[in-house]
Amino acid sequence: MPAILKAGEIRPDELPELIAKLAPAEAGLTIWAEGIDGWSLDRWNGLEKSIRWNRAGRASQSATGREALRRSPAGRLFAPGGELKWRLRDANRCRLVFLGERDWLPGQLRDRDDLARLGLSRRFEEAILWGQRTEGSEPDWVELRIPHRLRYPVAETGRTPASRTGVKVETEVWSDPWGEPHFVRLRELVAYPLPRA
Repeated sequence: MPAILKAGEIRPDELPELIAKLAPAEAGLTIWAEGIDGWSLDRWNGLEKSIRWNRAGRASQSATGREALRRSPAGRLFAPGGELKWRLRDANRCRLVFLGERDWLPGQLRDRDDLARLGLSRRFEEAILWGQRTEGSEPDWVELRIPHRLRYPVAETGRTPASRTGVKVETEVWSDPWGEPHFVRLRELVAYPLPRA
C-alpha cells in the first residue's frame, strides 16, 4: 500500500481541535507527548478523557488529553495505520507532519512528494523498550538500571502470572538509496515474552 506524507503549520491553539478530528477516524491511537516537566505515553481516548502524565521521581498523575497537549511542545499520535507528529516552532507556529497508509486529516495538511522524489524505501524494525513485567511488578514494567517503574499501554494476551514480559515498539523507517533514514514513524507498542531467568 502506498504511503501518504503530508505536512503543514497551524497556530498552537488550533492543535487540540485538529487532533479531536482523529478520534472517530482512527482506533487504537497512542499518544507520546513530550513536556518540559514530564511526558505522557498512554492510549489516546480524546481531549476530555484522562491519560497518565509522568514526571521523574514522582508517581504518574491524571491529566486530560487537552491538558497533556497544552503541556507538550512536541509529541505524536500513532497507530499501525499512521502517525501525526507535532512540534512548536515558536509561540505562533506549530509544525505538523503526517505519515501513514490512509489520510487521517483530509484537506488539513499539504501533500508532500519527498518519499518518491528522494527515492525512499520502507523497512519495518523493532526497538526494545526499558523494563520487564513480572508477577510482583504489575501493572508496571520495572527497570533496575535506571531505576524506574514504567507503565506501557499494551495489551498482553496469553500471559500467565509466572511469566515475564518486555515491551517493544514497532517502527517504520524510510531511508534513501544510501541507507540514510529520513523518516521514522512509530506504529505500535507490543508486549513479548522474556526467557525464563
